[in-house]
Amino acid sequence: MVLIDFPHTLNIYLTSRCNLDCSYCFVSKDGTEDKEPDIEALKRAVDNFLGLVPGDKTISFTGGEPLLRFARIKALCRHLKARSNKDTSLSVTLTTNGTLLTKNRYSFLTKNNINFKVSIDGLKKNHEKNRPFKINNSGSSYNCIIANLEEALLSGDCKAGVSLVFAPNTAGSLVEYISAFWKMGFKRIDFHPDMFARWTGNDLDLMESSMGEFVDFYFSTLKGRGAAKGTLENSLLYNFLHNKNSFRPLSCGKINLGWDGNFYYCDKALSLPASGRREFIIGGAAGIDNRLRLKLLEQKRAQIRKVTGKDCRRCKYVRYCFCPIGHYIYFSSRGMNFKKYFPQFCRISRIYIRTFLAITRESNVPPRPLFSKVGISKTF
Repeated sequence: MVLIDFPHTLNIYLTSRCNLDCSYCFVSKDGTEDKEPDIEALKRAVDNFLGLVPGDKTISFTGGEPLLRFARIKALCRHLKARSNKDTSLSVTLTTNGTLLTKNRYSFLTKNNINFKVSIDGLKKNHEKNRPFKINNSGSSYNCIIANLEEALLSGDCKAGVSLVFAPNTAGSLVEYISAFWKMGFKRIDFHPDMFARWTGNDLDLMESSMGEFVDFYFSTLKGRGAAKGTLENSLLYNFLHNKNSFRPLSCGKINLGWDGNFYYCDKALSLPASGRREFIIGGAAGIDNRLRLKLLEQKRAQIRKVTGKDCRRCKYVRYCFCPIGHYIYFSSRGMNFKKYFPQFCRISRIYIRTFLAITRESNVPPRPLFSKVGISKTF
């Protein structure tokens, strides 16, 4: 029997296009999809999501590079503002590569309480290796991002967060990077391992050591700092500190609107060409089939149990764990052996969970909202 559970987050993939060529990006680049939904179709899709979901909700703009479709972001924000009396529990977020973040766009995002993160993968050398411009001789994407945020950083009140991806070769530098961004003026720093890389046992030992260093660094930022000065914030840590089970692996909390106008139950479906995504569709212009979403999720979980011989439902960390479905889709669609990959996925999840549980047990940080509500703003 399928229990009814609703998603709380809609990821809107506004486009598959991007001006960077990131080494680990999973978004399909088959080059055959030039048609994207117009703004009216996007509004209907948002309304379908808001009409389906009770309680707190988040709408997240992503891509490709979402700022390539900034006019659509503004139009959708005006649409959300018109609905704000009905959806006062709605939060809006955005993840950008930061290269197109002009002063006017920064101002729009901050004035309208849009929680946004800029992807920066460590300091310049490593960032440039992972995130070069797609067109050769376009300069340094790292320098471009820092220049775009220079005024905000110098002001001491930078509203942009950082989203950092680290790999086996940079796991030992994780706290160095976090500390550098903190000193630059970034106060919200998220960090994620490249889950599609091949991590050896030694690599994972190094990751675990670096996460221990992060615990020490996190508490060192609290010493002598009043509430007015704030402290280091991290989205995943917020969920642990405030008992928000955002991963909910046995009842996934996210759905994804592709740039083709279809709803998908997993974002890794968008790593496939259009012909390979049909089995992951759970809706479109006519609405979202939540029962189908839950059914397909459970089918994938059953496949994972069969392939790996592991039943995650019995794990003591299942409440917090990363969801394996997207990774299973990604690896199996490429003919790779997910059973061999799964142990590193499991250990990475456990390293993160133990780290953030350790901070939670020792922390006395008072509760405060991480995301502002879109209905507060008067500027849409």
